[in-house]
This record gives sequence, structure tokens and C-alpha cells, in this order.
Amino acid sequence: MTELFLRIVNTSVSAGWVVLAVLLLRLCLKKAPKWVNVLLWGIVAARMVFPFSIESVLSLIPSAETISPTIMMEQLPSIQTGVPALNHVINPALGSSLAPAPGASANPLQIWIPVLTGLWLFGIAALFLYSAVSYWRLRRKVCEAVILRENIYQSENVCSPFVLGLIRPKIYLPYHMDSYELDYVIAHEQTHIRRRDHWWKPLGFLLLTIHWFNPLMWLSYLLLCRDIELACDEKVISGMGREQRGDYTQTLLACSVSRRSIAACPLAFGEVSVKERVKSVMHYKKPAFWIVLTSVAVCAAVAVCFLTDPVGFRFDADATPIVSANHFDMRNADEPVVTEMNQAQLDELSSRLAGLKSSRRSDRFAGLTPGYQISAQLQDGSYIRISGYNLSDDSMVDIEQNGKRYAVSDREFQEYLSRICAGGDVSAAFDLQPLRTQYPEYFDLDASAGLDVYVWQMAPESYSFGLLPHTAVPRDSTAQELLALRGASSEQMRYILAAYALDPEDIHVIPWQNPISSYIPECWIVTENGESPEEKQAQYIETVRAMLLGDGDAPTLDDYPIYDSIVFDVDGDGIDEVCVLGLGRTSGVFSFTFRAAEIGADTLKYDTPFWTEWYDLSFNRGDDGVVRVQAVDHKTPPQTHLFDIAVVDGSIVLTEDGQPVSRY
Repeated sequence: MTELFLRIVNTSVSAGWVVLAVLLLRLCLKKAPKWVNVLLWGIVAARMVFPFSIESVLSLIPSAETISPTIMMEQLPSIQTGVPALNHVINPALGSSLAPAPGASANPLQIWIPVLTGLWLFGIAALFLYSAVSYWRLRRKVCEAVILRENIYQSENVCSPFVLGLIRPKIYLPYHMDSYELDYVIAHEQTHIRRRDHWWKPLGFLLLTIHWFNPLMWLSYLLLCRDIELACDEKVISGMGREQRGDYTQTLLACSVSRRSIAACPLAFGEVSVKERVKSVMHYKKPAFWIVLTSVAVCAAVAVCFLTDPVGFRFDADATPIVSANHFDMRNADEPVVTEMNQAQLDELSSRLAGLKSSRRSDRFAGLTPGYQISAQLQDGSYIRISGYNLSDDSMVDIEQNGKRYAVSDREFQEYLSRICAGGDVSAAFDLQPLRTQYPEYFDLDASAGLDVYVWQMAPESYSFGLLPHTAVPRDSTAQELLALRGASSEQMRYILAAYALDPEDIHVIPWQNPISSYIPECWIVTENGESPEEKQAQYIETVRAMLLGDGDAPTLDDYPIYDSIVFDVDGDGIDEVCVLGLGRTSGVFSFTFRAAEIGADTLKYDTPFWTEWYDLSFNRGDDGVVRVQAVDHKTPPQTHLFDIAVVDGSIVLTEDGQPVSRY
């Protein structure tokens, strides 16, 4: 629900820019027909209800996404209004007041945004209740109305004429009206019905109900109601003489009512701004054709400029191809190591940039030092810099081109950048042709379902790798295709895998004992400390994956910090899982992740993140044999919590005394 709230806020801000433009144009279009103002408010409504965005170079919306969906996870919260001056005023205040304190269990925005979401929902409910009660009271007033003719009714309880109803609208009139007044009133209300005003006003109130927190929306609704009446008056009097217009104004004055509250309905004859309407009627002149034409053109221009979003990042690989690129990664090193990308990687980078669509103009990360980056030189001499930031997770990515910056929300691209920058020494000078000659069977495989990388050892520190198309059915260890595998080194296999440009999850590592080797991988040996072969195998697979996709050296398990691990049947399906408590997905606030994989599998079965206080975590197998998560807080004195573990709807659920631990 918080995501929906933030989306509504962003929509409301975008619509607010349109409101400001309409307010300015209303001053400039005083001689235009009054229906033009109503049309302009329709453009505001369209901005509020569009389920999609269209990009245009003509867009005048400063920012389509003022508040990032990830703002609750940021160490330094900020907004992007699209106006640098506003950003410089607002963001320092946000950063100083809402940034999480070191060691805090939660980001302040993780508290405030759900609270504001609840307040928003309460406001919607209150306005809906108000409109429902108002409608019900009005229906009670006219329940005994007497039909005059067709859809026209009279009632003693009505003090001013109005239209009520959406599908079959009815006109309600008070008794004792003069005949000339009656004709003018009926003509006015029938014009409302023909123009579908009895639909537009409730629709405006509905949008106001959703965006009630925005003062500009209240102003817009008030002006919409006024402009609807002015446009209706103008239509009715367009064929009248000056004397008839005088009688019409007298009728307006006689039927005027005072309303102290916002009304969703009905369309009352003398409800809104009677003084201005009288002045408009008495000074009415039929607008010249050129004024009407100009007004329509202005409305069209406003629609194009304000119903579209600023153009995001665009890359034409054919017009300006990438000639070279380097990447670096500082996430786990004091000094970055600059690495040149090979041709296969340049091709993949070009393809991904050309297909990138979910980006928007944003200076959000300007001035920050990236944790990892790709710098690509184009054929025309310009540069594209793609940067990732270690603020909370790998989702903080932007692109800089020709002095303009674009925030990237495409999750697949974010993961790609993180992966490729951690790829180590893959030099453009490296020629794949010798590998193609030496291992032709490992190239041009069907990788649509991924690839299986078989690893075996001839000695403790001697790893060999073979490659086959992925299959969901495990291969027999004595299958001919396995026995035919020729061992490539870890470095050679890394280059071979780079040629396929696969996502890491599509690369499946499978330990295998080659029959020609007497060496049994240590991961298959029960160690003296009681660590099971299944635990060792899971760790072994992670180590091998790091060799192939990491920095080229086989890392120790210390390079993948975890709090604790255990093997047990977490979901009660009769199959044991390797369960790991590891680091969470945030920085600056505490979180952890509960991961589990079946023994022998190379993909996760469960991967559930949690938001909690700052705990020291471990697994605890009680005297009853039940495994729980033990969490020791940092209070004085420290308190120990035990979380029960369950699996619900495919996710891990932790509870303490029946109360669930907050999930990310």
C-alpha cells in the first residue's frame, strides 16, 4: 500500500505542475470561450488518471517521479522535483531530519510513510462518507417531489434549482417560480445535462478525494465548478439579446444560494460565484473565430507539453556505436582496478543500453562517488557513464550522457551492471579465437535454458570445468556426454561464459567426480567438526561460482559473511535444506536474509529478507528438537529472542509469541 501511496503522491505532484500552468493560462485567455477553461481542467484530470506515461521532448513536466520508490531504504533521503533550486532547499532538510541514525533498527521514513499512508486512506474514507451522507440527505429532501414534465420535478424542500443523478438525471425546481424564471432555469439545467456536466463534476470530486492532501487539487475543484457554470451560462445566453440577458441575471440573483462546504453534487443553478457569473453574462460578446482557434491550439499545446514526461535515456547503437569501455568496482576494495571490456561485453552493453526504457531525468546522485561504474566512449568522441551507488542496494543506478543524468529503475539492468563490474580482468586484448580452437564444443551451445558448468578436481587446488546446455533432469554421472568433457581452467571457463552474456542465475554449477581422478572433492567428505557434506557442498558451489563470476581467485568462505547456517527440513516436505542467515539488503538500517536451498541444488528455494532491530543472529535447536532463530539484542542487559520458523505462501515467516517479524 505504501508503494501505491508514493505513486499517487508522484502523480499528484506532476498534476500540480499542470494546475499551475492552467492557472496562468486562465489569466491569458480571458477573452476565450469559457468552455476552454473546462477543457484545460480536463487536461489536469487526464494527467491524474493516465495509467501510463508517454515521453516527449516537448514535455514541460520537470520530474515524472519526484519521490523514489526506494526512499525508505536510503541512507540520505532526497526528492527530485526537477527544479534544482527546490532540491537544494528541500533535500538538506530531509537529509538532516530523516536520515537513519547509526545502529538504528529502522529508517524514520519506514515509520512515517506507513503512517502517512494510513492518514491518506482515512482522508479518502472521510470524503467518501461525506459525499455519501450529502447525497442521501438530498435524496430524502426530494423523495416527495412532484413531476412537472419529462425529467423536471418540483419540491417544497428545494430552495434552488439543481440537477441530480448520473444515469437518468432529473431537474429539481422549487415551487412558486415565475414563468420567465422557470424557462431560464430549465434551459440552464438542460444545457448541463447535454454537456454531461453531471458526470464531470462528480468525477472531479472523485479525483479530489484521492488527491485530497494536495492544496492545488482543492483549488482546481473549486475553479472547475465555477468554470462549468460559467460555460453553461455562456451557452444558454449565446442567442439572447441584452434585455433577455438582464432577465437571466435577475434569475441568477433570485436563485442564488450560499454554500459553506464543498459539494460533490448536485449542479445547483445559483450555487457558485453568482456575482462573477452576472458580470460575465452582462459583458458577454461572441468570441471571434481567431480567438476560438487560438484557444484550441493552446489547449492542444498544453496537452502535448503536460500529458507527457521528459524523455529518458536513449541510445542508438547504429548511429553512435561504442568503441571502447572500462569498468571498475570499489565495493570490496580500497582502490579501484580499471578493467577494459572485451568485444563480447561491448556488444552486450550496446544491446542493453539500446533496449533500456525505464529511466528518467534525475540529478539525485550528482556529487556522490559511485561504488562501481562503466565508462564507455562512443564513436563521436562522447562518453556514457553508468554508475552504481552503495546507498542501500544495487538499485541505485544512473546514467550520465552529454551533461544530463538519468536514474535507472530497470531491475534487470541494475543487476547486470553490478555483475559486469564485479567480473574482474576481462581484457579487450584477450582473443577468444584460441579458446574456440581449443574447446569448440563449449561454444555456440543452446543456452536458452541456461548452462550447466561441471566442476571436478584432480588435486586439492586443481579445478577443471566442462560446459553443457542446462537440463532440469540430472545427468547420469557415467553419461557419455559427461565422460567426454575436457577440463578447462577457471580463467578459460570465465572467458567462455562471458561470450554467452548470461545472467548469473542461468549458470548452474554442478560438482562432479571425474572417473579418471582418484581425488574426492573435500565438500563430499564429512569433516571432524560435524559439518555435513550437504553444507560443505552448498559452500563449495558458492566458492566455485565466485571463481567463475568473481575476481578470478577462489575466495574463502569468509568473503561471503553469514551469521549462521544449519541443515534441517525447514518446510516439512521430508527433504532437508541448507539454511543460512546472512546479510540483508540495506545499509544504515539493520536487516537480514533467511535463505534456504535443497541439498544438492544450485538454486535457492527460499530467499526472504527481514527488517528488525539490531540483533546478533544464530540458529538454535532446542531441547524439543525444534530449530529456531536466536536473536540477541544490544540493550543493557542484552535480551535473547527466539523466533519460530514457518513457511507460508512460499516465503519464510518468523514469529515471536505469535507476532510476525517485519519482512522487507
